[in-house]
Amino acid sequence: MKNIFSIMIITALFLGSCSENGPTSSKEFVPNGSYNWDYSVGGLWYHVISPATEGYTQSIVFSGGNKVSIYNADTLFFTSRYTLQGDTLFYENNHTPQIFKLSDGKLTLTDLCVDCFEHYYSSPDNVNNLIIYDHWRDLFLPDDPLDIKNVSISKDILSIDVQFGGGCEDHLFDMFAAPAFLESNPVQADLKLVHNGLDDPCDALISKTVKFDLTPLKKAYITSYGNSGSIYLRISISGDSTVYTPMPLYTF
Repeated sequence: MKNIFSIMIITALFLGSCSENGPTSSKEFVPNGSYNWDYSVGGLWYHVISPATEGYTQSIVFSGGNKVSIYNADTLFFTSRYTLQGDTLFYENNHTPQIFKLSDGKLTLTDLCVDCFEHYYSSPDNVNNLIIYDHWRDLFLPDDPLDIKNVSISKDILSIDVQFGGGCEDHLFDMFAAPAFLESNPVQADLKLVHNGLDDPCDALISKTVKFDLTPLKKAYITSYGNSGSIYLRISISGDSTVYTPMPLYTF
């Protein structure tokens, strides 16, 4: 199933095209920069895929001369010239155009075709986007073991100190949350920490701090309640329903 999703996203990203219009002359361009792939949603069954679920990282790099490059891990996967017309990116060779949105270091690319994907990227600052997804409980998420040692919140950034066995692979982490809240005072939100060890054969004890931007959860709260507030975070690990205690309180 994972291979099917991987093929789908690769196809949706750059192999398929729903437009006969290639790039035309334009003076608009994307500011030079690199962005790391956080997750994508869409496809025939509206699924979510991420580095931890798919087992690879991805980055997109915009550089001089209206050039864009995609890297899977450190391997060049795709490169092209582009033009930006309004909010739409057009690529050479009639690759699928995408709606472009860049705000506060967060990049969103939306494929302009049927049953395609919306892709979310962020600046490479070692802070991952929290993935808000209604049906994350239905996903077959990686559940490699790890221990949560400490949790802290600074402004909108959730930091989690974890320990796990490894040392030979660059392990991947994601955090999923549903947009609905458990009613209490303050309300509570279920968050699931996902760990993909990429079949690491080593067993050294590794300590690491993983960070997640809670802004999407704040926006979901404001949409539901109309104002700022506080949320208790019910953090658990994929494959284990045990909630980390004490539950951290996110106030905004």
